[in-house]
Parts: sequence; structure tokens; C-alpha cells
Amino acid sequence: MGIHDRRGFTLIELLVVLAIMALASAIVLPALVRPRARIQPMQSVIESARDAAAHRGEVVYLRIETNGAWHMEGGGSPLEGDSAGGRIAPVAAVPLTLRISPSGSCAFDVRSASAARLLAIDPLTCTLAAPVKTSSS
Repeated sequence: MGIHDRRGFTLIELLVVLAIMALASAIVLPALVRPRARIQPMQSVIESARDAAAHRGEVVYLRIETNGAWHMEGGGSPLEGDSAGGRIAPVAAVPLTLRISPSGSCAFDVRSASAARLLAIDPLTCTLAAPVKTSSS
């Protein structure tokens, strides 16, 4: 057996590869992890409403007031009242109502035309597509 017949890697070779991988992940990681701004709490409430609509099999209305108070109402019976409620950071200078179907799609209620101009929501996935604007117009 000669010097050139060795098998495996040396410790130095392994450390160099690990250092290169660590450097590459440090460069790529900030692009993959986006900072979560004020959109995250509202998106969580929307996801809860989507889950409720799918679970109940009926349209759910999500109302968010100007002070950040929100509540969900089922579309089956007005006697049921709120199925959930809470408070998030204020998201718009006008109240808004989202109509969320059991299939998971959503749309602004007719009375929420002003809010629809402030927030861009993808109607198929109910995800906020643009940052929330808090300017009163």
C-alpha cells in the first residue's frame, strides 16, 4: 500500500467543507427568513377564520374594528353570535369585514370598500399581499 491508496477524508478537509457550508448558509438564511411586521397578528386571525369556516362548513364573517378589536360570526344563524373575538394592533383607519368561505377563499364585504383600498389580500389564499397602511384618508 502506497501513500496514494488512502481512503476517507482528513480532519482538515472536513473542517474546510463545514466552514464553506456555514458561510453559505449564513449568506442565504437572511433571504429565507423575512421579518414579521404588523401583518403577522392579522394574518393569524385570518387563518383562524379560515379554519373556522372550513370546520363549520359555512361562510364566516371576520370583522376588525378601527381599534383592533375583532370578532368572527358564522353565516348560518344570526342567533349564534360571535364564535371568537380578541384584539390585535390597529390595522386600518376604517373598520373592515372579510367574508371567508368554507373553501378558504375570502373577499371584503361590500361595506369595506375603504379598507379594500388600504389592504391587498389575495382572494384565493387570504394572505396579505402588501404591507398594512395606517394612514387615515
